[in-house]
Amino acid sequence: AAGAEDDFGGFRVHPVMLPAAHPLASVNGAFNAVFVEGSNVGQSMFYGRGAGELPTASAVMGDAVEIARRLDAGRTSEALNFGSAPCRLMPMDDIVSMYYLRFAVDDRPGVLAQISRAFGDNDVSIKLVKQDDLGNRRAELNIMTHEVRESKLQAAVREIAALPTVNEVCSLIRMSS
Repeated sequence: AAGAEDDFGGFRVHPVMLPAAHPLASVNGAFNAVFVEGSNVGQSMFYGRGAGELPTASAVMGDAVEIARRLDAGRTSEALNFGSAPCRLMPMDDIVSMYYLRFAVDDRPGVLAQISRAFGDNDVSIKLVKQDDLGNRRAELNIMTHEVRESKLQAAVREIAALPTVNEVCSLIRMSS
């Protein structure tokens, strides 16, 4: 998961693909880490042994639910000591990220052009495309985008999913740039 403080003092937490050189990419086994970036402290990482995957996941989700519940009520989390300053969740539509997408499509001329047009019409710039043959006139398209606002990407994905040549939107994963 990645989190960042935004301009208005809100927080965001969501799964994200990381480059191999990112400090979180080297966290393995029974170790856990939290990566924090703040305007006054820069980047910091807290790293150590965890309680194991299921207890850790349970504790993290419990904390996330506690934060969301208190923020929804207009309060900060006393249990997690975020202080008394008002805080709100960053709307997912406002997240700016690179994205990895995987589509199952018909393998015929013009399919990639239709998908590219939907991306272009929504101001989504494509960084990389890879196509794999799945047989039976089907293909898998793997697409990486440049940084784009989540709302624009989601609008493009809705258009792409509605295309008759697109069988499935298999994956949509945010990527750290």
